Amino acid sequence: MAMPNFDAPAARRRSLLPVLASAITFPIVFFYSYLIYSCRNIPLLDDYDAGLDFANHLVRYSTFSERLTYYVTAQHNEYKLFFGFVVVWLQLALTGHINFVVIAFLGNIAILFLGIVLWKMFLPGLDLERRLALFLPVCFILFQYQYVETLNWPMSGIQNLPILAAAIGSFYLLGRKTRGAFVGSLGLMVFGIAISGNGFLISALGMLMLLINRMYARLAAWSFTSVLCAWLYAYQYKKRLRKYFEQSSQNIEFRWTVVGIEVPMRNLSCGNTHRCGQRKSFVIHARTPIHPHK
Repeated sequence: MAMPNFDAPAARRRSLLPVLASAITFPIVFFYSYLIYSCRNIPLLDDYDAGLDFANHLVRYSTFSERLTYYVTAQHNEYKLFFGFVVVWLQLALTGHINFVVIAFLGNIAILFLGIVLWKMFLPGLDLERRLALFLPVCFILFQYQYVETLNWPMSGIQNLPILAAAIGSFYLLGRKTRGAFVGSLGLMVFGIAISGNGFLISALGMLMLLINRMYARLAAWSFTSVLCAWLYAYQYKKRLRKYFEQSSQNIEFRWTVVGIEVPMRNLSCGNTHRCGQRKSFVIHARTPIHPHK
C-alpha cells in the first residue's frame, strides 16, 4: 500500500502565511485606529489660511466661472494647492461647511496607498511567504508616527502625504513600460502637481527615465503635459516669500521646491538658541538665501 506524499515544507509555509499576514496587518490597524481616535474637527495653523480663508473668499463669488477663476489663482504661501482646494470646494458644495476630519483622513490614507505601491515593487520574484516575511520590517517602519507633525493636520497632511504616494506610484508605473501603465503614470504626475508644486520633481525625473529608455514619443507627451501643468501653475502666480525663521541674526527664505536635505540645527548659527533648540532639524530648500541683519 502506497504511503501518502506529505509535503512538510509546503504545509509549514501555508501555516505561516496567516501569522505573517496578521503581523503585517497589526501596525496598520494600530496606526489608523489611534489616528481616528485622536482626530478632531479643529483647524490648526495653516488650516486657517489654506482652508477657512480659501472658503471665505470662494463663497463671495456667485457664479461658477468666478469661483473657478479664484480656484485656479488662489495660493497658500508659495503653493497652489489644487487638490486641497478642490476638496474644500466640494465639501462646501455638498455639505455647506468644512469637515477637517475628512480632510485629515484623506491625507492619512495616503500612507496606506504608499504601502501598497511599495508592496507591488517589493521583490516580486520571491514566493509569497518570503515576501511577507521580508516586508514586515518595512511595514513597521512605514506605519508609525514619524510623520507626527503632518498626520491629523488636515491641510498640511493632504499636501505632504499624498505627494509621496503619487510620486512613488508614478515612477512604478512608468517603469512597467506598457501603454496603460504610462497613462496611469502620467495621470499620477498631474495629480502630484495638483497636490503640491513639489510634484514638478516627478515631471523632471520622469523625463529623465523616458530619455534613458529612449521612449521619445512618450517623452514628448510627458513634456507637453508638464508644460501645460507649468503654465496653469504659473497663471497669475504671486511670488510670496514665506519666512520660516525670523531671528535677530538671520532670515531664511524658503523658495521653490524641497530638496530633502536634513542637517542638525545645532550646527547652524542661530541668534536665539532657545527657539532653535525646540526643533532638532530642518529641511533645506533649493535656492535658500540667508540674509543676516545688519
